[in-house]
Amino acid sequence: QSAGNPLLIHEICRMIGERRLPKAAETQASLSLPETHSNEATLLNTAKVTVIARTDQLPAELQALLKIASAMGATFSAAELQALAPIRKSALDIEASIERLQAAHLIKPMDDRPGRFTFSHAVIRQAIYDSMLSEQRREAHRAIAQAMEESRQPDNAESLPRILSHWERAGEATLAFNYLDRVAELRLRQFDNAAVVDLVERFFKTGRDLSISITPARRAAACFLLGEANLNLGRAEAARHAYEEGLRLSGLPLPRTSVGLALHLVLDLAEQVWRRVTHGDKDWILEREISRSPSDPFHLAAKAHEDLTRIYYFTSEKLRLIHATLRATNLAERNKYVSPTTATNYASLGAICGVIPLHKQAEHYSRLAAALS
Repeated sequence: QSAGNPLLIHEICRMIGERRLPKAAETQASLSLPETHSNEATLLNTAKVTVIARTDQLPAELQALLKIASAMGATFSAAELQALAPIRKSALDIEASIERLQAAHLIKPMDDRPGRFTFSHAVIRQAIYDSMLSEQRREAHRAIAQAMEESRQPDNAESLPRILSHWERAGEATLAFNYLDRVAELRLRQFDNAAVVDLVERFFKTGRDLSISITPARRAAACFLLGEANLNLGRAEAARHAYEEGLRLSGLPLPRTSVGLALHLVLDLAEQVWRRVTHGDKDWILEREISRSPSDPFHLAAKAHEDLTRIYYFTSEKLRLIHATLRATNLAERNKYVSPTTATNYASLGAICGVIPLHKQAEHYSRLAAALS
């Protein structure tokens, strides 16, 4: 009957044992497979049917608990289940219910994560999840997302994507919107650049479709994420467009004409000269604290200019390269904190001064870059 599939053997045996079928013929009739026993899809579907046949014999409250647990993900804990609004309203004894589900071999404790449980097999979880009606799924995911938000789970690699996924599966596009750019920032730190592009594009599309008001600062930050991800993917033109739009939204538009570029070069150079004259040879920048916020507006704008220098280098736009380096350095120095971007900009200025050549200035910026690094 099982065509050699271990899970199917287990489930058929357990169903027979739990139902105490009196005749083998009844089992034969209810579980017979098509002649193509090698068909994996048929075996999988039969396994799912067998799982549901077993869970249908459970009390309604245990069936509901299993369904909600299947929506939570690969693992769950008693505390997480207890925190869900539908479970709290039912006044279900979670500990006793979990023991019964373990005895039924539907869930099992995780050896490497004490206090957490998982389904005995991925097919069991999938079968239970697939058995839910669409509205039941949405309600389950809505309850899970709400509980995660109420618990104020940290913005880490595990919780943020899960909350986003639950709101999306609950059909709550507006609530999911609040997490799209935050998860994109997380994915960028994980070097998943393709995911960043997808998330940011969905962020802007959802905002347009639902007419959600987005502040210029938040739009700019999303553009910077998109720019960096595209640059990492080798899409220089798309990265340049995103960075320029982000800087425009930040109130720092790049000059479009040669005259405007020349004027900005003079102003940014004058700012650097003034700061050097004011502080002399003193390495005042080293007295500042290191930035702990990668989302700081000054840091984001400086980082955008830093990345634009890489694009200008490969497109041989020398004046724009120098301007972007000067402005990035000025923005970094205006901030009350220092960051890796500050060190990178000093290194770039040191290299530019060395080529001109301005050896004294080159040594000064290179020394600052090395000290900050």
